[in-house]
Parts: sequence; structure tokens; C-alpha cells
Amino acid sequence: MFTKRQLQIMSGAGLLVVLVVVGVVIRERLAQREARRLPPVATDLTPDHRRELEEQAAKAAAAIAQNPSDFNAHVELALAKADLGDRDAAAETYRTMNQRFPGNYLSFQNLGQLYEDAGKYDLAAEQYLLAINNAPRIAHLYRKIVNLYTYQLKNRASDLPRILQKGLGVMPGSIDLMAMLAVYYRDHGQPEEAIKWFEHLLVFDPKNTAALDEVKALQAKLRSK
Repeated sequence: MFTKRQLQIMSGAGLLVVLVVVGVVIRERLAQREARRLPPVATDLTPDHRRELEEQAAKAAAAIAQNPSDFNAHVELALAKADLGDRDAAAETYRTMNQRFPGNYLSFQNLGQLYEDAGKYDLAAEQYLLAINNAPRIAHLYRKIVNLYTYQLKNRASDLPRILQKGLGVMPGSIDLMAMLAVYYRDHGQPEEAIKWFEHLLVFDPKNTAALDEVKALQAKLRSK
């Protein structure tokens, strides 16, 4: 059996451990929030335009307070805040939308764009992929991740064939996705694969002169080897 003093010591030690753990969790959350914070951007707004945007933001905020399920009001608030240069407030609104409307794609896409504009490319990629997961039939979402992985996150470019082919599994006739995949293979030194996908595109769009020219150029390149 433990003495009363031993129990007090053990209780105190347990409390210390809990406090340390809580402190670590709080610091991690603060660090994560700081990493997501977006600086304001300069805007060239006339006084009248600024006043209109502020009124739009106030009206949208009031609508949300009255009805937290008002999707359009959230969008209007985020857009107004972004136009006012307060990207952090816009991002926070989109994060709220992600939680309240987890099946939508717009808030994930727009939050990703804010992160990309601020140079937070890893966070942008996370949001774009969530947007694609929610709306796998919207081709321009794939374009965003392709551009991001091609120019900013080049170490992830090898993920693109998997992402695009998964999209083609949902949209087998998507000319946009076939073109993205063909261009990926062309630019990564795989002309045979590029030709295959350009020709697959031509099955759906036989008069696509750009794809025809690409096939001819790639075939000529292969013959010259």
C-alpha cells in the first residue's frame, strides 16, 4: 500500500506529465496555425470600392451569424475579405467552410489558391487534392495540381500519372486529362507513352491539330534515334 505522502507525490507527478503534454499540444497547434497564417496583400481600391466590399463582408457575416448553413454567405464573406487584402480572414472563412460543408470543393480549391499565392505550396497541394476528392469530375482541379507539381513541387511530379489516371477512371473521355497526361510523359522523356495518350485523345477529338502535331513530332524524334 502507498502512504498518503507517496500518493500525493504520484498525483503531483501525474499532473506534471499532463501539463507537459497539454503544453506540447498547445504549442504544436499554435505552430500549425502560424504556419497557415497568410500575410495581408496590398490592394489598389478606391474608397467607394473598399466601402462596398466592407459592406458586403458585414452583410455576409450577419447572414452567417443568423444561419451558419448559408453556403453562399460564406463564399461572399471570403471573397470580400480576399479582395480587401485580408487573405488570412479569407482563409479562415474557407477553413470554416471545409468543416461545415466537407463535401464541397469550392472552399478547398479557393483555400488552396490562397496558399499557393502566398508560397505555401505544401498546404496548397493538400487543399487541391481534397477538392479533387470531393469533385473528381471537374477537370480544372487537376490542372491546378499539375501546375503546382510541375513548377513548385517538382519532387512530387512523379505522382501526377497516378492522379490523372485515377481521374480518367472517373472521366474516361476527358480530353483535358488525357492531354495533361500526354504532356507529362512528353516532358519526362517517355515519348512512347506520350504518343499513346495523344493518340487516345485523338480517338475522342480526331480534329485536334495540336495533338496531331505532337504525335508527328514525337514519332520523328523516335525515328531520329
